Amino acid sequence: MAESTRPEAPLYGICRTCGKYMPAHLMENGGYCSALCAMAFGQCITCGRHVPREALKDRYFCSSECAVQYRFLKTLGPHPVVIASDQTLNDNDEILL
Repeated sequence: MAESTRPEAPLYGICRTCGKYMPAHLMENGGYCSALCAMAFGQCITCGRHVPREALKDRYFCSSECAVQYRFLKTLGPHPVVIASDQTLNDNDEILL
């Protein structure tokens, strides 16, 4: 039985900044199509959005909201989110509308 010929590395990659497809061995700095994309754009550490480097707030965030959210989560840590449903069960396992 023949062994599968799975490539060890992906043949093509997607630029993290502009989304351009190109051969993986030609990509620069671990995921950018050119030095311009690697240097001209930065990635927000909260939401992952790519924005021009001049627009980054405090060198790491795309907006003031992301900066506040990051500091809030770093200080207090993640908390579970509870979603209230329209239907709630009572003590007798009956659905209350």
